[in-house]
Amino acid sequence: MKITIRHLSPYYLPLVLSIVIGCGGSSSTNNPPPPTIGKAYVAVGGGFSIMRYPAGGNGNISPENSIKLPSEEPGLLALDVAHDRLVAAANGSIPEVVLGDNASTTMQPVRVISGAATTMLFAGHVAIDSVNDLVYVGSASSSLAVTSNILVFGPASTISGNVAPLRTLSLTLLIAGMALDVANNRLFLSDQAGFIHVYDNASTLNGAVVPNRVITGAATQVVVPGALALDTSGRLIVANRSAIIPPFTNNILIFSNAGAINGNVAPAATATLAANQLAQAMAISPAGELYVVDGGANLTVYSNIATATGGLLPSRVISGPNTGLNPGPAIPTAVLGVAMDPTR
Repeated sequence: MKITIRHLSPYYLPLVLSIVIGCGGSSSTNNPPPPTIGKAYVAVGGGFSIMRYPAGGNGNISPENSIKLPSEEPGLLALDVAHDRLVAAANGSIPEVVLGDNASTTMQPVRVISGAATTMLFAGHVAIDSVNDLVYVGSASSSLAVTSNILVFGPASTISGNVAPLRTLSLTLLIAGMALDVANNRLFLSDQAGFIHVYDNASTLNGAVVPNRVITGAATQVVVPGALALDTSGRLIVANRSAIIPPFTNNILIFSNAGAINGNVAPAATATLAANQLAQAMAISPAGELYVVDGGANLTVYSNIATATGGLLPSRVISGPNTGLNPGPAIPTAVLGVAMDPTR
């Protein structure tokens, strides 16, 4: 196996400049019990692995199952719950998109999209459309990485190999976060410059695209947005840095009715995660549990995130030598992706 030294993509740059500082606050005393069904998936870049845990897991637990990529290290994840299919961006010697079928059981077979025909310069943010059988992949539009493309591949159920994208969305921004509202065919992108772009009819877009709506302005509190997540009630959860340079807070902004709002709209709630934690990727359950990875060797879970305010403490943390999240002192820890399935 060829070992490559992990490099930070421009997609992560606004998120890795954080200074982690302590913050006050307390966890809710009314946290619901952890779920008894469901799966949580975590990408460990330094270990070239994707791990699966019970969604209600806590502490120093072993993964239920894992897959190890032979030459590429996984980053951001997305999950097609309806078809039990996991997709991972992977980068190393070449960019790849890895699709794992039967994610909740064997995590096999594994299919890989890679090669010159894909036009991928970097495999960044990913999303999967279970209705239209499509995979969205964020990639730099050039080696200068000042703007992004979204490459749309399909069918997600069978695609493999050196294949051309069905469509290419040309953007005038550098993607910092991506979330796909499959039910409403709507795509959300956060932009490092302080904007959240909303695109309707996402599965039909092609070429140079402009957003239908943009969330921006002083009232939004959006300054340097990063990871995005959508809950089942149409709320958009945004990982945000409160200033461009220190001192700053890494906070979570919650926008209600996210598919309809436009312009300078205040968030419904604002919260700060434990120890000013920087969310590099997030996933949310129907019960409002927010699963967060921050590049460290842990998976942190917060309860009632949709209504949370102030400083928060986690309800659970998966961490420790049995978890496989820390590949060892010789390999830098890089837990960069998370996805969750609340149904299995």
